[in-house]
Amino acid sequence: QVGRVKVIGQENLAKLDGKGHLITPNHPHFADVAVMPYVLGKRRARYMAARGVMTFGKGLGAILFGPMGAFAVDLTKGKGGPAKEVSIDLVSQRGRLVMFPEAWAYLDGVTRKFKKGAVQITREASQNLGEEVYILPTFLRYGKYPGAWILKVQPPLEYFLFMLLFPIYRRGVTVVYGEPIPASALPEDDAEATEFLRNAVLKLDPLRK
Repeated sequence: QVGRVKVIGQENLAKLDGKGHLITPNHPHFADVAVMPYVLGKRRARYMAARGVMTFGKGLGAILFGPMGAFAVDLTKGKGGPAKEVSIDLVSQRGRLVMFPEAWAYLDGVTRKFKKGAVQITREASQNLGEEVYILPTFLRYGKYPGAWILKVQPPLEYFLFMLLFPIYRRGVTVVYGEPIPASALPEDDAEATEFLRNAVLKLDPLRK
C-alpha cells in the first residue's frame, strides 16, 4: 500500500528519548497508522485513534491496532475528554504519544485545520511534570495523491477504493521530523498555538518551495 519509506530528521526524534513528548504528523493516508509504528521501530509509543477506526469491522480495527499501542478517542464534539485525560497522564509520565491533529485522514493530501488537543495536552503535561514537554512536528509526504474526487465518497468506501487503487497511488512516503517545540515556546492562546504548530508541520513538506 505504501512502497519505499524514507525518514528525514531522525536526530530530532532522538533528542526526545526519555522526555515526555507528542509526535504530531499530518494525516494524508489511512496507512499513516501503520507507517508511524514502522518508522519508530523499537521506540514504544501510544497512538490516539478515532473511535470509528477501532470499531471498524465489529472491532477488527481494535484487534489490528490495539497491539500497536492505539487507544480510541471519540471525535464527537464534547466527548473527547476521557482520551485527553489519558493522554495527559501518559505524557506526564515522560511517555511518547502519536496523534494526528487533523483528527481524520484526508486522502487528497491537503492538510486541514488542526484541533487544539495537541497543544492543550502538551501544556497540561508540562505543568504536571514540572519540566518541559515537547511536540515533535512531523510531515508525511506520499508520492502521489488522488484528486478531490476521493472526498466525494463516504468512508469506509473511500478507503476501500484507495486501497484497490494502490498500484496508481503507491509511490512511497517520506517522513520528516522537525525540530522539537517545547511547551514554553508555544503562544499563550490555544488557537494561536495550534496554528503555530500547523505551520511548523507544513514547513517540513519536502516539496514546499
